[in-house]
Amino acid sequence: MLYFKYKVRDKDNNLIKDVIQANSKKQAISKLKEKGYYIIQINVTLYSLIKNSFKRKKEKNTDKTNNNDEVDINKTDNNNNQKNQLNYNNDTEGVVEGISSNETTQQDQIEQNVLEKLKNIDENKLKKKNNKQARLDFSILNREDTEKIKIDKKLLREMSNNLSVMLKSGVNIRKCIQILINKTSYSKLKKILQGILQDLDAGKSLSQSMSKYPKTFSRFYIAIVDIGEQTGRLSENFKNIVTYLDIIIDIENKINKATLYPKLAFSFIGILLIILSQFVIPNFVDFIPDEEGLPLLSEIVFLLSDYMIFIIPFILLLILVFKLISKFDFIQKLIDKILVKLPIIREITLSIAMFFFSFTLSKNIESGLNIVQSLELSSDTVQNTEVRNEIKQSIEDLKKGKELSESFSGKKYIDEIIIVTLIAGEESGELEQVLENVSSAFKENVDEKTNKINTLVPFISVLIIMSIVLPTVVGIYLPMIDVMTGGF
Repeated sequence: MLYFKYKVRDKDNNLIKDVIQANSKKQAISKLKEKGYYIIQINVTLYSLIKNSFKRKKEKNTDKTNNNDEVDINKTDNNNNQKNQLNYNNDTEGVVEGISSNETTQQDQIEQNVLEKLKNIDENKLKKKNNKQARLDFSILNREDTEKIKIDKKLLREMSNNLSVMLKSGVNIRKCIQILINKTSYSKLKKILQGILQDLDAGKSLSQSMSKYPKTFSRFYIAIVDIGEQTGRLSENFKNIVTYLDIIIDIENKINKATLYPKLAFSFIGILLIILSQFVIPNFVDFIPDEEGLPLLSEIVFLLSDYMIFIIPFILLLILVFKLISKFDFIQKLIDKILVKLPIIREITLSIAMFFFSFTLSKNIESGLNIVQSLELSSDTVQNTEVRNEIKQSIEDLKKGKELSESFSGKKYIDEIIIVTLIAGEESGELEQVLENVSSAFKENVDEKTNKINTLVPFISVLIIMSIVLPTVVGIYLPMIDVMTGGF
């Protein structure tokens, strides 16, 4: 019997390391597969090989010793037992001939393997140690990099969808990650997946592995994966994540579409004003005999043209500084306060917040989380800090023992529809379905308002362009008109 050291994963994706006894490696693999294990690594132990070799050598030496002792006894009684001696020799030859040639070959092969292993054991240990240290150093460097990586939502959505499909087909999670590593051509995502695979091999769960990459996987994402692992609904939960990411991507696309036209319009205005101030206005000034008595509009245009080369870069610098400082919490809170107070923007901001809150709440409950855990995770998906803080305060009131209706009532930013839905859904036992219907209503409201904005934005942008370009052109040509009419 040989001893085989193995590393496997069971049906629950738990890592198991142990030793199994079998006559051959093939038999050991069959035994492990019968238990439903996914085999990662299996090797015969060196101790088993050495022990088996020594056992065979010992049996061989014992046979030789017995033969020699019997020969000596027979020699001392040669005169009386000549016939028995001859019979003994015949029997001995029969025993020797009875040894299987296959066994001899197998024994020699085992002994040769043992000698080779003993000869190279120090070198192999040193190699393994160096390779392990190199992998460890590489892993540490990758982990430092990947913790700061934030991959695109579309790429994250594709990865989540692939995981959902493969898991539903019965592929184990480790194999799924390995396939994604081989499939993806994005270096950032590949580094993250390699780090996750290393953690899985170390015995960690998928959610624990993902939690090390907060820039890529949000708390909501990790929590849904975690509850999926616990309930065996990992494929379904990844599908819910895909739906969530689809909606985020859709809303972001609409916002980007709404802001694209103004960005292009103001870029055009900036370039036009620089051209007018540097190349057109100086030529017009040469035709004006006396700058005194210019119309007020012309004086303003000519004055600004002298500094336009500095004004435009200064405006761009202000925009850049604003983007940088908006990452600070106190600036973000200030912006969020303004957004919930502006007439038109307020409605869109609150609709988006209520949609994400109700949608993720329904998915959390569907995934198997209790009401408090679901509320806490759903509050994290609300981007506006004013609304999020109000929801978190309601959750704290709920934890203190207040009723659900009492906890959420009387808030400035939480829609009354959400409060009524929570109460009715909890009483009827169909909270998940009711919240899903409410989230669909909020989504339609968001779509309607964003479509209106997309319609109005080009018109507003044209008005802004005309309000800047038209006075500039009129201010340039007024002095020329006065010159031609004899005003100067």
